[in-house]
Amino acid sequence: MRSHGYPFLHKGNISKLLIKFGIYSIQDMFNPRYIQSNIDPNPRYIQSNNTNFRRNLMTTREEVTLYCKSFPDVYEDYPFHDNNWALIRCTASKKSFAFIYEKDGHIWMNLKCDPQWVQFWRDAYPSVIPAYHMSKKSWNSIILDGTIPEDEIKRMIAESYDQVKGKPRFSIGFAKISDAPDVFEIMEEVHKNMEHQEFYVIEDYNYVSNHISENGFTVLSILDKIKIAGFLIVRFPKDEEYNLGTYMGLNDEELKQVAIMESAAVLPAFRGYSLQKKMLKFAEEQIKKSNQSDQSAGRKSKPRRYLMSTVAPENTASLSSLQKLGYKTICQKTMYGGYDRYVMCKKI
Repeated sequence: MRSHGYPFLHKGNISKLLIKFGIYSIQDMFNPRYIQSNIDPNPRYIQSNNTNFRRNLMTTREEVTLYCKSFPDVYEDYPFHDNNWALIRCTASKKSFAFIYEKDGHIWMNLKCDPQWVQFWRDAYPSVIPAYHMSKKSWNSIILDGTIPEDEIKRMIAESYDQVKGKPRFSIGFAKISDAPDVFEIMEEVHKNMEHQEFYVIEDYNYVSNHISENGFTVLSILDKIKIAGFLIVRFPKDEEYNLGTYMGLNDEELKQVAIMESAAVLPAFRGYSLQKKMLKFAEEQIKKSNQSDQSAGRKSKPRRYLMSTVAPENTASLSSLQKLGYKTICQKTMYGGYDRYVMCKKI
Protein backbone atom coordinates (compact mmCIF):
# COMPACT_ATOMS: atom_id res chain seq x y z
CA MET A 1 0.00 0.00 0.00
CA ARG A 2 1.29 3.48 -0.86
CA SER A 3 2.35 5.84 1.92
CA HIS A 4 0.68 8.82 0.20
CA GLY A 5 3.53 11.27 0.76
CA TYR A 6 4.54 10.12 4.25
CA PRO A 7 7.51 7.81 3.67
CA PHE A 8 8.68 8.23 7.26
CA LEU A 9 5.62 6.31 8.46
CA HIS A 10 7.16 3.00 7.40
CA LYS A 11 6.61 0.32 10.05
CA GLY A 12 10.37 -0.01 10.53
CA ASN A 13 10.76 3.74 11.14
CA ILE A 14 7.81 3.72 13.53
CA SER A 15 9.37 0.91 15.54
CA LYS A 16 12.66 2.83 15.75
CA LEU A 17 10.85 5.91 16.96
CA LEU A 18 8.97 3.97 19.63
CA ILE A 19 12.15 2.28 20.84
CA LYS A 20 13.89 5.64 21.03
CA PHE A 21 11.40 6.62 23.73
CA GLY A 22 11.65 3.31 25.54
CA ILE A 23 8.47 1.79 24.09
CA TYR A 24 9.07 -1.80 23.05
CA SER A 25 5.50 -2.94 22.37
CA ILE A 26 2.02 -1.47 21.94
CA GLN A 27 1.23 -2.44 25.54
CA ASP A 28 4.13 -0.28 26.72
CA MET A 29 2.47 2.84 25.28
CA PHE A 30 -0.25 2.54 27.94
CA ASN A 31 1.94 1.44 30.82
CA PRO A 32 2.36 4.30 33.34
CA ARG A 33 5.67 2.84 34.51
CA TYR A 34 7.14 3.70 31.09
CA ILE A 35 5.64 7.16 31.06
CA GLN A 36 6.93 8.02 34.53
CA SER A 37 10.39 6.49 34.29
CA ASN A 38 13.33 8.30 32.72
CA ILE A 39 14.48 5.77 30.10
CA ASP A 40 17.64 6.49 28.15
CA PRO A 41 16.81 7.10 24.44
CA ASN A 42 19.53 4.65 23.39
CA PRO A 43 17.73 1.40 22.37
CA ARG A 44 20.66 -0.64 23.73
CA TYR A 45 19.99 0.70 27.22
CA ILE A 46 17.29 -1.66 28.46
CA GLN A 47 17.17 -0.99 32.21
CA SER A 48 15.06 1.89 33.44
CA ASN A 49 16.51 4.43 35.89
CA ASN A 50 13.41 3.71 37.95
CA THR A 51 14.64 0.95 40.31
CA ASN A 52 11.08 -0.32 40.71
CA PHE A 53 11.08 -1.54 37.13
CA ARG A 54 13.56 -3.73 35.30
CA ARG A 55 13.08 -5.11 31.84
CA ASN A 56 13.61 -8.87 31.70
CA LEU A 57 16.34 -10.17 29.43
CA MET A 58 17.12 -13.46 27.75
CA THR A 59 20.80 -14.00 27.12
CA THR A 60 21.66 -17.62 27.91
CA ARG A 61 21.32 -20.87 26.01
CA GLU A 62 19.48 -22.44 28.95
CA GLU A 63 16.83 -19.70 29.06
CA VAL A 64 15.90 -19.81 25.38
CA THR A 65 16.06 -23.60 25.21
CA LEU A 66 13.74 -23.91 28.19
CA TYR A 67 11.27 -21.47 26.65
CA CYS A 68 11.37 -23.19 23.25
CA LYS A 69 10.67 -26.55 24.89
CA SER A 70 7.63 -25.12 26.67
CA PHE A 71 5.68 -25.31 23.39
CA PRO A 72 3.53 -28.43 22.91
CA ASP A 73 4.96 -31.47 21.14
CA VAL A 74 8.51 -30.31 20.52
CA TYR A 75 11.88 -31.88 21.22
CA GLU A 76 15.57 -30.96 21.30
CA ASP A 77 17.87 -32.40 18.64
CA TYR A 78 21.60 -32.36 17.78
CA PRO A 79 21.72 -33.63 14.16
CA PHE A 80 25.06 -32.02 13.28
CA HIS A 81 27.06 -34.01 15.88
CA ASP A 82 28.14 -30.65 17.27
CA ASN A 83 26.96 -29.73 20.76
CA ASN A 84 27.20 -26.05 19.86
CA TRP A 85 24.21 -26.41 17.53
CA ALA A 86 20.89 -27.33 19.16
CA LEU A 87 17.70 -27.58 17.11
CA ILE A 88 14.20 -27.44 18.57
CA ARG A 89 11.85 -29.41 16.33
CA CYS A 90 8.09 -29.86 16.11
CA THR A 91 7.14 -33.49 16.68
CA ALA A 92 4.42 -33.55 14.03
CA SER A 93 6.32 -31.99 11.12
CA LYS A 94 9.89 -32.85 12.23
CA LYS A 95 10.78 -29.31 11.17
CA SER A 96 13.00 -27.04 13.25
CA PHE A 97 11.69 -23.69 14.45
CA ALA A 98 14.77 -22.66 16.46
CA PHE A 99 18.50 -23.09 15.85
CA ILE A 100 20.49 -22.25 18.99
CA TYR A 101 24.26 -21.80 18.89
CA GLU A 102 27.13 -19.69 20.21
CA LYS A 103 28.96 -17.26 17.93
CA ASP A 104 31.26 -14.30 18.56
CA GLY A 105 30.85 -14.52 22.31
CA HIS A 106 27.02 -14.51 22.36
CA ILE A 107 24.20 -17.03 22.03
CA TRP A 108 22.46 -16.73 18.68
CA MET A 109 19.12 -18.03 17.50
CA ASN A 110 17.88 -18.55 13.96
CA LEU A 111 14.11 -18.14 13.87
CA LYS A 112 11.65 -18.35 11.02
CA CYS A 113 9.45 -15.36 10.30
CA ASP A 114 6.62 -14.40 7.99
CA PRO A 115 8.43 -12.75 5.04
CA GLN A 116 6.24 -9.67 5.49
CA TRP A 117 7.70 -9.15 8.97
CA VAL A 118 11.33 -10.12 8.46
CA GLN A 119 12.47 -6.57 7.81
CA PHE A 120 10.30 -5.19 10.58
CA TRP A 121 12.30 -7.06 13.23
CA ARG A 122 15.60 -6.11 11.61
CA ASP A 123 14.63 -2.45 11.63
CA ALA A 124 13.37 -2.65 15.22
CA TYR A 125 16.54 -4.13 16.76
CA PRO A 126 20.16 -3.93 15.59
CA SER A 127 20.73 -7.39 17.05
CA VAL A 128 18.21 -8.96 14.66
CA ILE A 129 19.99 -9.57 11.37
CA PRO A 130 19.57 -11.67 8.21
CA ALA A 131 19.91 -15.33 9.15
CA TYR A 132 23.35 -16.86 9.47
CA HIS A 133 23.73 -19.76 7.00
CA MET A 134 20.00 -19.82 6.17
CA SER A 135 17.51 -18.20 3.83
CA LYS A 136 17.44 -14.46 4.42
CA LYS A 137 13.93 -14.19 2.99
CA SER A 138 12.18 -15.93 5.85
CA TRP A 139 14.76 -16.41 8.61
CA ASN A 140 16.41 -14.01 11.04
CA SER A 141 19.33 -14.43 13.42
CA ILE A 142 18.74 -13.02 16.89
CA ILE A 143 21.88 -12.15 18.87
CA LEU A 144 21.17 -12.50 22.58
CA ASP A 145 23.44 -9.66 23.68
CA GLY A 146 21.01 -8.09 26.15
CA THR A 147 19.59 -5.47 23.79
CA ILE A 148 16.29 -7.18 22.96
CA PRO A 149 13.52 -7.35 25.59
CA GLU A 150 12.51 -10.82 26.71
CA ASP A 151 8.90 -10.44 25.62
CA GLU A 152 10.01 -9.59 22.09
CA ILE A 153 12.34 -12.61 21.93
CA LYS A 154 9.47 -14.80 23.09
CA ARG A 155 7.23 -13.27 20.46
CA MET A 156 9.71 -14.07 17.70
CA ILE A 157 10.11 -17.63 18.97
CA ALA A 158 6.33 -18.11 19.05
CA GLU A 159 6.02 -16.76 15.51
CA SER A 160 8.70 -19.20 14.34
CA TYR A 161 6.89 -22.09 16.03
CA ASP A 162 3.62 -21.14 14.31
CA GLN A 163 5.39 -20.96 10.96
CA VAL A 164 6.74 -24.51 11.02
CA LYS A 165 4.57 -26.60 13.35
CA GLY A 166 2.32 -27.84 10.54
CA LYS A 167 -0.62 -30.12 11.12
CA PRO A 168 -0.24 -33.08 13.47
CA ARG A 169 -0.12 -36.51 11.85
CA PHE A 170 -2.42 -39.10 13.38
CA SER A 171 -2.70 -42.82 12.81
CA ILE A 172 -5.77 -44.89 13.72
CA GLY A 173 -5.39 -48.40 15.07
CA PHE A 174 -6.32 -50.94 17.72
CA ALA A 175 -5.44 -50.58 21.39
CA LYS A 176 -3.38 -53.22 23.19
CA ILE A 177 -3.94 -54.28 26.78
CA SER A 178 -0.82 -52.30 27.72
CA ASP A 179 -2.64 -49.14 26.54
CA ALA A 180 -5.38 -49.51 29.18
CA PRO A 181 -3.76 -47.16 31.76
CA ASP A 182 -3.35 -44.40 29.14
CA VAL A 183 -6.90 -44.82 27.86
CA PHE A 184 -8.31 -44.63 31.38
CA GLU A 185 -6.18 -41.56 32.16
CA ILE A 186 -7.50 -39.77 29.05
CA MET A 187 -11.06 -40.72 30.01
CA GLU A 188 -10.64 -39.15 33.46
CA GLU A 189 -8.82 -36.06 32.15
CA VAL A 190 -11.41 -35.31 29.48
CA HIS A 191 -14.27 -35.69 31.95
CA LYS A 192 -12.53 -33.54 34.56
CA ASN A 193 -11.98 -30.67 32.12
CA MET A 194 -15.42 -30.71 30.48
CA GLU A 195 -17.60 -27.67 31.02
CA HIS A 196 -20.68 -29.92 30.87
CA GLN A 197 -19.63 -33.13 32.59
CA GLU A 198 -23.09 -34.60 32.09
CA PHE A 199 -22.20 -34.97 28.40
CA TYR A 200 -19.74 -37.74 29.18
CA VAL A 201 -20.24 -40.56 31.68
CA ILE A 202 -16.98 -42.36 32.50
CA GLU A 203 -16.39 -46.02 33.36
CA ASP A 204 -13.94 -47.72 35.72
CA TYR A 205 -10.53 -49.15 34.86
CA ASN A 206 -11.74 -52.76 34.68
CA TYR A 207 -14.35 -51.79 32.13
CA VAL A 208 -11.68 -50.11 29.96
CA SER A 209 -9.37 -53.10 30.25
CA ASN A 210 -12.10 -55.65 29.45
CA HIS A 211 -13.08 -53.85 26.27
CA ILE A 212 -9.57 -53.93 24.93
CA SER A 213 -8.99 -57.65 25.42
CA GLU A 214 -12.57 -58.96 25.09
CA ASN A 215 -16.26 -57.98 24.77
CA GLY A 216 -15.42 -55.72 21.81
CA PHE A 217 -12.39 -53.63 20.94
CA THR A 218 -10.87 -50.18 21.45
CA VAL A 219 -9.67 -47.83 18.73
CA LEU A 220 -6.89 -45.28 19.28
CA SER A 221 -5.87 -42.04 17.58
CA ILE A 222 -2.10 -41.82 17.92
CA LEU A 223 -0.07 -38.67 17.30
CA ASP A 224 3.02 -39.40 15.22
CA LYS A 225 2.97 -43.04 16.41
CA ILE A 226 3.93 -41.86 19.91
CA LYS A 227 1.18 -40.17 21.91
CA ILE A 228 -2.42 -41.34 22.34
CA ALA A 229 -4.67 -38.41 21.44
CA GLY A 230 -8.05 -40.12 21.78
CA PHE A 231 -9.92 -43.41 21.91
CA LEU A 232 -13.20 -45.12 21.05
CA ILE A 233 -14.50 -48.14 22.96
CA VAL A 234 -16.70 -50.50 20.94
CA ARG A 235 -18.83 -52.91 22.98
CA PHE A 236 -20.40 -56.16 21.81
CA PRO A 237 -23.31 -56.63 24.23
CA LYS A 238 -24.15 -60.13 25.38
CA ASP A 239 -27.67 -61.36 25.98
CA GLU A 240 -27.60 -60.43 29.65
CA GLU A 241 -25.99 -57.01 29.09
CA TYR A 242 -27.59 -53.66 28.51
CA ASN A 243 -28.37 -53.49 24.79
CA LEU A 244 -29.45 -50.32 23.00
CA GLY A 245 -31.20 -52.45 20.38
CA THR A 246 -34.11 -52.87 22.77
CA TYR A 247 -35.07 -49.24 22.05
CA MET A 248 -35.57 -50.25 18.41
CA GLY A 249 -37.70 -53.25 19.27
CA LEU A 250 -35.14 -55.74 17.93
CA ASN A 251 -35.85 -59.41 18.54
CA ASP A 252 -33.47 -61.77 20.35
CA GLU A 253 -31.57 -62.75 17.21
CA GLU A 254 -31.23 -59.16 16.05
CA LEU A 255 -29.97 -58.06 19.47
CA LYS A 256 -26.97 -60.33 18.90
CA GLN A 257 -26.12 -58.24 15.85
CA VAL A 258 -25.64 -54.97 17.75
CA ALA A 259 -22.29 -53.22 18.19
CA ILE A 260 -22.29 -50.18 20.48
CA MET A 261 -19.96 -47.22 19.99
CA GLU A 262 -19.80 -46.94 23.74
CA SER A 263 -17.30 -44.28 24.82
CA ALA A 264 -15.18 -41.81 22.85
CA ALA A 265 -12.87 -39.07 24.05
CA VAL A 266 -10.23 -36.82 22.49
CA LEU A 267 -7.76 -34.73 24.48
CA PRO A 268 -8.52 -30.98 24.21
CA ALA A 269 -5.17 -30.23 22.52
CA PHE A 270 -6.11 -32.47 19.58
CA ARG A 271 -9.68 -31.44 18.93
CA GLY A 272 -10.54 -29.96 15.57
CA TYR A 273 -8.95 -32.78 13.55
CA SER A 274 -12.12 -34.91 13.20
CA LEU A 275 -10.54 -37.70 15.25
CA GLN A 276 -13.82 -38.94 16.69
CA LYS A 277 -15.28 -39.24 13.20
CA LYS A 278 -12.16 -41.03 11.94
CA MET A 279 -12.25 -43.53 14.80
CA LEU A 280 -15.96 -44.23 14.23
CA LYS A 281 -15.28 -44.82 10.56
CA PHE A 282 -12.34 -47.13 11.36
CA ALA A 283 -14.52 -49.12 13.79
CA GLU A 284 -17.24 -49.52 11.17
CA GLU A 285 -14.72 -50.74 8.59
CA GLN A 286 -13.28 -53.29 11.04
CA ILE A 287 -16.74 -54.63 11.90
CA LYS A 288 -17.54 -55.04 8.21
CA LYS A 289 -14.26 -56.91 7.67
CA SER A 290 -15.01 -59.16 10.63
CA ASN A 291 -18.48 -59.91 9.27
CA GLN A 292 -17.03 -60.87 5.89
CA SER A 293 -14.29 -62.99 7.50
CA ASP A 294 -16.80 -64.90 9.64
CA GLN A 295 -19.01 -65.51 6.63
CA SER A 296 -16.10 -66.71 4.47
CA ALA A 297 -14.90 -69.06 7.21
CA GLY A 298 -18.40 -70.47 7.71
CA ARG A 299 -18.57 -69.39 11.35
CA LYS A 300 -21.99 -69.43 13.02
CA SER A 301 -21.54 -66.11 14.84
CA LYS A 302 -24.08 -63.44 13.99
CA PRO A 303 -22.79 -60.54 11.86
CA ARG A 304 -22.90 -57.13 13.49
CA ARG A 305 -25.46 -55.18 11.46
CA TYR A 306 -26.62 -52.52 13.89
CA LEU A 307 -24.11 -49.86 14.92
CA MET A 308 -25.54 -47.94 17.87
CA SER A 309 -24.55 -45.07 20.11
CA THR A 310 -25.89 -42.48 22.52
CA VAL A 311 -25.17 -38.76 22.60
CA ALA A 312 -26.33 -35.80 24.68
CA PRO A 313 -28.64 -33.60 22.56
CA GLU A 314 -26.53 -30.53 23.43
CA ASN A 315 -23.25 -32.22 22.48
CA THR A 316 -23.28 -30.85 18.96
CA ALA A 317 -19.74 -31.96 18.06
CA SER A 318 -20.34 -35.66 18.77
CA LEU A 319 -23.85 -35.50 17.32
CA SER A 320 -22.47 -34.01 14.09
CA SER A 321 -19.81 -36.73 13.80
CA LEU A 322 -22.42 -39.46 14.07
CA GLN A 323 -24.84 -37.81 11.66
CA LYS A 324 -22.16 -37.31 9.01
CA LEU A 325 -21.45 -41.04 9.11
CA GLY A 326 -25.11 -41.89 8.57
CA TYR A 327 -26.36 -42.50 12.12
CA LYS A 328 -30.06 -41.72 12.62
CA THR A 329 -31.82 -40.71 15.83
CA ILE A 330 -34.14 -43.49 17.00
CA CYS A 331 -35.49 -41.89 20.16
CA GLN A 332 -34.60 -39.73 23.15
CA LYS A 333 -34.32 -41.40 26.54
CA THR A 334 -33.27 -40.60 30.08
CA MET A 335 -30.33 -42.81 31.11
CA TYR A 336 -26.94 -42.87 32.87
CA GLY A 337 -28.41 -41.67 36.15
CA GLY A 338 -30.88 -39.11 34.81
CA TYR A 339 -29.25 -37.62 31.69
CA ASP A 340 -31.06 -37.09 28.40
CA ARG A 341 -29.59 -38.97 25.45
CA TYR A 342 -30.39 -39.51 21.81
CA VAL A 343 -30.25 -43.19 20.89
CA MET A 344 -28.74 -43.43 17.41
CA CYS A 345 -28.31 -46.26 14.93
CA LYS A 346 -26.74 -47.05 11.58
CA LYS A 347 -27.52 -50.31 9.82
CA ILE A 348 -24.70 -51.82 7.72
